[in-house]
Amino acid sequence: MNVSFIIPAYNAQRYLEYTLHTIVMQEGQDYEIIVVNDGSTDRTEAIVLEFAQRHSCIRLISSENRGVSHARNLGIEAARGKYLAFVDADDGLCAGAYSHDMELLLRDCSYDMISFSYICSDDEMVRGRLIPERNGVLYSADPGFHSAATRKGFYSYLYHRDLVRSHGFFTGIRYGEDTVFCYLAARQAKSMLQLDRYWYLYRNHLGSAIHNTGGWGYILTDSIPAWYRAGCALDKSEVRWDCYGMVYSLMGEYLRLGAMSGVPLKRLHKDLADCAEFREVCSRPGEYWTREKTVARIQAVISDLA
Repeated sequence: MNVSFIIPAYNAQRYLEYTLHTIVMQEGQDYEIIVVNDGSTDRTEAIVLEFAQRHSCIRLISSENRGVSHARNLGIEAARGKYLAFVDADDGLCAGAYSHDMELLLRDCSYDMISFSYICSDDEMVRGRLIPERNGVLYSADPGFHSAATRKGFYSYLYHRDLVRSHGFFTGIRYGEDTVFCYLAARQAKSMLQLDRYWYLYRNHLGSAIHNTGGWGYILTDSIPAWYRAGCALDKSEVRWDCYGMVYSLMGEYLRLGAMSGVPLKRLHKDLADCAEFREVCSRPGEYWTREKTVARIQAVISDLA
């Protein structure tokens, strides 16, 4: 089987029919759709079952509500396709994305990742497009490989199943889990095929997760812990530098957004100092960081928080 489309769905009745329709109407046939119902209380499960009666490629997995990362991990475990495609329950595939020629290409190739263009729209009209710089193949040793493999949302890539089964998504993280996932996959990937072809339709509407982050506090409760856990999970020191570096980058973003919201810097500093993951990185700079510029940056931050 070529592709497993993994769709986490929580109370997704408003858009789910559209999302499923954009996939089952594709030309290609060698795929499966795995919908993970994450404890929905609306008609989400009923919609999936109705579609499954008409399309044998659709599989339903039901779970208690444990978040989008847990739902995607269940989909990864159940997937039978060579490549995994992640689709949010309020987005979809572009028309002609999975055509017969794409089906044949995927059947014969074995790249770790495949990169596509995507279209961004709201509920009324298309707002923008993003196209890879060129068609071709990049390898991990090539300059710009990591940037090309992470510069877009993870929904713009297909991931070889063997590439992501070892790490999956960090559970307990509500926002930003996809960024960490994309980073870890890119660090492990050896090759990526870039295609100047539209694949994903991203719907930026008011009900989407990006508009419901609950304020900037999620940086402290979700994003910083996610990058800290990523650093702890990796053995290569240079990769740890990147992950722990994100802790410091997010610290700056937390202070900036908090100050813009009118919260006193003294309060923001205290909240940061109380963050266990941030304290851990600060307390062991010699182990996690050895480059002169980074050590100086850490010392300045610690001094500021003192």
